[in-house]
Amino acid sequence: NQAITFSILSGVLQYTFMSINIIMFRKKWPLGSIRRGYTHPFHPIPAMVLFCLCVVTFFAIFLGFGSQLIAMVAFYFLISLWFHFYRYKFVRRGDQFTMPWPKPQGY
Repeated sequence: NQAITFSILSGVLQYTFMSINIIMFRKKWPLGSIRRGYTHPFHPIPAMVLFCLCVVTFFAIFLGFGSQLIAMVAFYFLISLWFHFYRYKFVRRGDQFTMPWPKPQGY
């Protein structure tokens, strides 16, 4: 039961990050700066709706599985620290922008 709940929470966390990144992508590469295959006419409304659904889902899960939610947040926080202090030093930072896109705004 706990493994299934942890898996569901991880998926909802991924959807939350996805909605935030969709909005940030448009701010970093505005229309006209790169070629896009498709431009959604109602951007960023779908991303905001997804974010609201994720917040409601997190609240509902918190009511039933609060300890699982806190354990998941603590786990991902510790893993992020591990990546920052140990694993990220092996990443070649020069290979991050290998696409022929312009640098994002603000960089």
